Amino acid sequence: MKRTVISAGAELACRVGLAEVVADSAGIALVASERAPGFIDLLTSPYILKLTDRASWVSKSLGQLSDQNIRQQMSEVFGHRAEEFQLNDDHGPGI
Repeated sequence: MKRTVISAGAELACRVGLAEVVADSAGIALVASERAPGFIDLLTSPYILKLTDRASWVSKSLGQLSDQNIRQQMSEVFGHRAEEFQLNDDHGPGI
């Protein structure tokens, strides 16, 4: 299982340009590309840290609720505007 996850992660990193496969006399290695430091900086930016905190709060606050209970809470907070946030069949925003 671990090997599969690591392999998938390495493939994804290469596909999006964050890592490169390098072969030399020592063998084959996966190394960070020149795009990687910028990506790492984004992950530790104040905006992302605040966004992570908010996502954690939402998960803890609403994670165990049914869809109906979440809709009810949204209605209480947003009133009639909660209907604008209904999901379509493809689970995208109902806008």
